[in-house]
Order: sequence, then structure tokens, then C-alpha cells
Amino acid sequence: GSGENHLIITDEGLTPEIWGRLQDLKVELAISIRAFEKQVCPLDPESQRKLFEKIDNTLLFSPKQIWLDYFRFGGECTAISDDDASDTHQDCQWCQGRDRQEELTELATKVSGYVGGRSRVGYFAVAFKDDESLQLAKSLGVDYARLGEVFNMFSPMLYHRMLGKDVSYISEYVTWMSERTGKPILPIIQIKDMPDNLEDKMSEGEIEESFKEAIKSPSAGVC
Repeated sequence: GSGENHLIITDEGLTPEIWGRLQDLKVELAISIRAFEKQVCPLDPESQRKLFEKIDNTLLFSPKQIWLDYFRFGGECTAISDDDASDTHQDCQWCQGRDRQEELTELATKVSGYVGGRSRVGYFAVAFKDDESLQLAKSLGVDYARLGEVFNMFSPMLYHRMLGKDVSYISEYVTWMSERTGKPILPIIQIKDMPDNLEDKMSEGEIEESFKEAIKSPSAGVC
């Protein structure tokens, strides 16, 4: 009765048998891909080869959407200010002296062209403002305005308690990202305290409030 009509499944361990069972649910099915491991460089040809191999395997299932997770230069999903820039991928032989935002945008364009309209391509986004935290944006290689020209939709990881933000940040950020990218925004929110080793102190009232904030216009829904 909650009105769920959409399922995003990770590509890890996905088989035709599992996919067939999921199709019986009669909801729209999407697949998320972990683009890069935190410790690898997105510009390393080997990590790019693995990414395109994952995309090939995912396209075999003909999902309506493919969502890219960890499509950035390291860094945590809770990175929000320039202070967090030091925790991103350190310069290596592949990215030394390169403009990370330029390179990642170019790679995003290649991915989009490779998928070629067979699926819509979505992007799990770190919920910081790249026009304010410029150093973090450069370190993660993220330029949301330019990525908005490439990807079909965005899902910012609006885990407000992990980000140290009030629930109002959810709708405020969705509005910002919608203007920044010009694409549909599907916020993904937390409904318990994370990571799992924390005692869960999130109240039912705060969960309800989070949902209300998440679905405010111009949001495309809530995840």
C-alpha cells in the first residue's frame, strides 16, 4: 500500500533466474552498477575496462534504467565541504596533472554514448553543492552542470543525519540540483541511523518528515 512502483537492483550476483523472478513483481526494474572501487583511479584503463564490462553484462537484462554508483574519484557519499577533499583519491600515475572534472565528464559522455539509448542512465550523486565546495568538486571530479548535459536523471544521496543536516536540506538540495542539472531528481533518503553499527535513534516522525521533504516539487519521487 505504499505505492512503490520501481526497483533498483545492484548488478552484483544478478542472474537471469533472479531477474525473471523480479519481473514477476510487475514494477519498473533498474540496475545499479558500482562504477569504481574507492581505491582505484577512474582514469586507469583497467578500471575503465571493468566498468564497460559491467555495463555490457547489465545491458543483457535490458533494464529501463542503469544507475551509476561510485562514479567519482574516491571520496565518501557523505562528503559535503572542502574539508572532505583530502579524503578523496590521491594523485596517481593516471590522474596526475589532469583536470578531474574534465576527464570524468568526458568518461560520462563515453558511457552515455556506449549505452546509446538502450537504457536511461542515472547517476547517484554526493549531496554537496559543487558551486560552493569548489575544492571538493575538483577532487571528486564532479561538475553537476556538465554531468546534467550527459546523464538522464540524478539521485542525490540525501542521508541528512549522516550529513549533519536538518530534514529541510532534502528538499532544498533537490531544488538546487534540479536547477543545476536541468534533469529529473530522485532523492535517496535514510530511514534509519547509518552506518549499521550506530544505535538507531531515528523516530517515526522524522522518517515521515523526511519523506515529505523528499517528495516536494520539483522532486521526481523518493528512493
